[in-house]
Amino acid sequence: MIAAMTESLSASSDPIADARIVGHQAPSSDGGMTMGPVNFAAACREERDLMLADYANASGQSAVVALLAEANLSQEQKGLVVSAIDTALTDAFYTVLLAIDGSASLGQTQQSFILTDSDGNMIANGDGRLEAAAWEALQSNR
Repeated sequence: MIAAMTESLSASSDPIADARIVGHQAPSSDGGMTMGPVNFAAACREERDLMLADYANASGQSAVVALLAEANLSQEQKGLVVSAIDTALTDAFYTVLLAIDGSASLGQTQQSFILTDSDGNMIANGDGRLEAAAWEALQSNR
């Protein structure tokens, strides 16, 4: 999805610099994808989208689907509730990503965290790159 948005604009071998390029996916040592801030934020967006799709699907298996069915809402009401869930999921994922990067509090504590992928490639270290990637992935198209 995001990979199709832009082409690679840099030939840098720095994984942190490369991660700033939307859609950059370098292979990791195990043949998987290198996870930088952009790919991490995009993965969070994908998870948010999958969760929302499950919640909105009447044949889904989650507790949220069961509660929506139990509420016996009209289609219009269900649409409003799903819109509220959409907003809540976006806000929750965005807040957690910002908190990891140190630009929002997590509970009553605000500090930056160091987050790396399994190869040691930096995802977050408080430098604002995860914050920027989170904005692009979760807020820019709202």
